[in-house]
Amino acid sequence: MKSYEDRELARDLQALAGQITVPAGSLPARRGSTFARILTLATVVGVLIGAVAIGVLINNGRAAKDNGGVAATPGPLVTSTPSPSSAIPFPDYALIAGTIDGLVYRVEGGQVRGSSVDVCHGQAVLAMHLSSSARSVLVICGGTTEGRAVVLDTATLAQRWGPIAILPRMDVGAWAPDERSIALLQQGICEPQAPVCSVHLLLWDLASGSTRVIRPDEPLTFNVRWTVLGLSISLTQSPQSGTLIWDGQTWTHYSPHALWLADASGHALLVEASTGKLGRPGVGDERRSGGRTQHFGNRVPARSRRRPRDRLA
Repeated sequence: MKSYEDRELARDLQALAGQITVPAGSLPARRGSTFARILTLATVVGVLIGAVAIGVLINNGRAAKDNGGVAATPGPLVTSTPSPSSAIPFPDYALIAGTIDGLVYRVEGGQVRGSSVDVCHGQAVLAMHLSSSARSVLVICGGTTEGRAVVLDTATLAQRWGPIAILPRMDVGAWAPDERSIALLQQGICEPQAPVCSVHLLLWDLASGSTRVIRPDEPLTFNVRWTVLGLSISLTQSPQSGTLIWDGQTWTHYSPHALWLADASGHALLVEASTGKLGRPGVGDERRSGGRTQHFGNRVPARSRRRPRDRLA
């Protein structure tokens, strides 16, 4: 079946053929000369070729007219692949990394520098906390057995203090702002009828190497922080669930929620004390400023919101 364009082209060729006149007598008789017949045949072929050429021009013109309002489709965009020389370099920062095998090593400019140090001796490196001057790093080791705390020199990875026995968790240690001591959670009494062992908080004096308990044995203590508000811990059981802050002499109940962050302007980020997890379903985030508490994300249940005796230290 012919298309519409083919039928239009045939009709135009037929119209052109009708306009071509052949003079009488120009077609030789059967008995004419051979040269004349060849000449006549060449003439007819030339006319037909010209008609076809004109038909093609007409068809192209019609197509151009039909597509006059159609924008040309651009070709595919060619994107250049950056050369290796244009790649963004690794930030030129000195990093300290730890492995699950207990090794600690330095990274500078994206490359490991020097040899790794076996700090945890088969246990995993659970956390590392830099001192405020970044001259020392507290390494928390842990695994299936008792945890250990070790202080290293950040420049050489040489051991400066420790080890000392602690709970094998990430949130068990915090530097004092003056870098003279470290607060650590240590396992306490394990009574046979109790579901978990109790935990006490001790202060590790780095100059003398001595320790002293500053918070007695309690169950489910976590989240050791040392912020501008002071040294703080979080408890999950009543009557003092939430955050307690130590001023060097006494403990004060700060909030029914766990303190996560605090800055010099008096803003503090708090999370639900029953889990200590930031961002989980049912967890409400608060920000305290000027004695007021603002809620973010999921709303904290009314029974666990700030009580009148909460204060901003």
